[in-house]
Amino acid sequence: AVVSTQSTGTVSVLNGEISQLQQCTSTLAEVNKHQRNELSILQSETEVLRATNEELADQTSRMNSKMEAEITRNAALAKEVEELKSTIEFLQMEHSFSENEMSRRDESIVELEAELTQLRESKESILQRAKSKLKDRTKKLNSSRIRLGYALMEVRELKGS
Repeated sequence: AVVSTQSTGTVSVLNGEISQLQQCTSTLAEVNKHQRNELSILQSETEVLRATNEELADQTSRMNSKMEAEITRNAALAKEVEELKSTIEFLQMEHSFSENEMSRRDESIVELEAELTQLRESKESILQRAKSKLKDRTKKLNSSRIRLGYALMEVRELKGS
């Protein structure tokens, strides 16, 4: 009877432990189910992140290509700017040279105009002297003509007498 009571007590304890183990197993099954769901969600999110990373990698690659093209264009533009600077400097030097040439020509024109003015004044002076001499000679010639006319008249008178 004692063995039977001990056995019954042991069975009862074992049944309690089995019941607890079944509850633990049930709880673990729920936890596992929940963790599988979370794992599934994490795997889906991981796939989304992989796809996003691939898209970002593609975008980064395209942006890098665009940047390289932009860098190449900028280098070409910088070269053109340097060439334009050189051209502008050359044109400025030519302009300066042309201005100096024009200044020299202007000075030459002023000198030539001064000479022309002197020549005109000399011409006027020469014309005035020539007119004056012509006038004097005309007077002398007229005086000589008058005398010649008188002399001719005297010669005629002498011939006639």
